[in-house]
Amino acid sequence: MARVAVSDDMIDWLRPRLVDARARGIDAYRDTRFEPELVRVWLTELRRVSNTVSSEAREAVAGQHGPRQARDRVVAARMLDEAAERVLARDPRWKTLQDAVALLELAHESATCVDVRGD
Repeated sequence: MARVAVSDDMIDWLRPRLVDARARGIDAYRDTRFEPELVRVWLTELRRVSNTVSSEAREAVAGQHGPRQARDRVVAARMLDEAAERVLARDPRWKTLQDAVALLELAHESATCVDVRGD
């Protein structure tokens, strides 16, 4: 059985980033079963959050490094991506987010339910 532990800090960080009412309405402290449709909703939400956070990290890194970029656009983009990945790797919420996305992808692909254990 796959498991992703989500801390209170993670919940506090994630909640304001959720836009779908079905995802926002989940009580993180109650046991819940995500039927396949709710798995899809959460997977979509967490992918969107992941993309947003990744973009924010890229923007922050680009702002810190200013115009000091490689002349080749492909090389510059790759350097920016790698720097943003290093920043994100230091945040445990990013790792939890990626683990949750991976678990939901597996559940979605196999059309299974996910049992969510509250605190």
